[in-house]
Amino acid sequence: LQSRSNEEIESWINDIKGAGAEPMLQVSRFADVNDAIRWVKYFNIETKNRVQYWNIGNEPNIHRPPGIEAVHDYIVEYARAMKEIDPTITIFVPDDAGYKKDGYQRLCGGDLDITGEKIGDIYLIDGFSWHLYGYWYNYARRHVMDRVQLTYRPIAKDLRSLMAAADAKHNRRGDQKLKWGIGEFNINVSIDVDSDPEKYKTTEGVGHHSFLSGQFYAELYGMCMEEEAFYAASWNIHEKGNRYTNDFGYLDGPMDNPMPRSNYWHMWMLAHNFNGEYCSGTSSQAWAKAFGCRNDNGFSVMLINMYNNRDFDFSLRLDKGTFTKNNSLNISIDADLALEYYDQLPNQTTLLLSFDKSGKLIKKITYSIDHALKTQEP
Repeated sequence: LQSRSNEEIESWINDIKGAGAEPMLQVSRFADVNDAIRWVKYFNIETKNRVQYWNIGNEPNIHRPPGIEAVHDYIVEYARAMKEIDPTITIFVPDDAGYKKDGYQRLCGGDLDITGEKIGDIYLIDGFSWHLYGYWYNYARRHVMDRVQLTYRPIAKDLRSLMAAADAKHNRRGDQKLKWGIGEFNINVSIDVDSDPEKYKTTEGVGHHSFLSGQFYAELYGMCMEEEAFYAASWNIHEKGNRYTNDFGYLDGPMDNPMPRSNYWHMWMLAHNFNGEYCSGTSSQAWAKAFGCRNDNGFSVMLINMYNNRDFDFSLRLDKGTFTKNNSLNISIDADLALEYYDQLPNQTTLLLSFDKSGKLIKKITYSIDHALKTQEP
């Protein structure tokens, strides 16, 4: 923030709020503490264009690494100064480039514990964040299909365990309980796409621009919902749009004529159909993923077939009951509704099903690799 004008930052804040979202501002560790004070004072006191959510850090473990002890010191210094201006703001730290377990253990309840630091009754730190990029090297489809469950879910569970222990240690209750979020995520970073363009640059491949990448996004969001993440933000909206090594946006093509990628449409399906209470799902096929939600209006379920060569007839139950018709794919969503629904789920296809409270299907959205290849919406 220190290199940006008030007007530029405020224009971003206004655009974000205008879209119905809440901004989060990140204070760089290369900034002076007075910069952190200045920004909180400018938005929350002087202009009253309030920013609730703040972050201190940005990959301190790779950008001129200062060591975890120095990270501890500037977090406490900045957070204390910021909350002296506005004690009601929410602060996440340290936004490392990956989850470095030893550092988080030390900051969250360990010898460098920051979770009990206070100004009066106000805790300085409200949550922990990190960045999540899948691959820096050669990888295959099977790696993507396993990544969320085998690698990312254990990380989330590990941090949640640390936070629960810290909450108990410092008597953090209710809204004061520690939260967690993913400050940046993507399927890959800095992959040499020209080494295998058919694999990393095409819709049929496994790179960021692929249909599979959007399914990876959706599965990651499902895991984040189940593990009670406070937020998860992909990197980024638009970055060149040319499908080369450093293009990680969810919009394809030039900025004057952008086209939504699979990443965008999978987020769109979730954003427009998921709210209320998360409902976990189980599937009889490892790479056909499922999860759901329920609210006052009914139920929504997302089904993700990541296989590139297997189509399924499926049976879907919205409870844990016994299937009356076994299919090649059996899916249970823990939504406490005694309903069994039958349909088909082709390979490389995502379905969004919405039911009313009685179990009547009221919406079905299909998004497949064929749609993506034709740049069609779901």
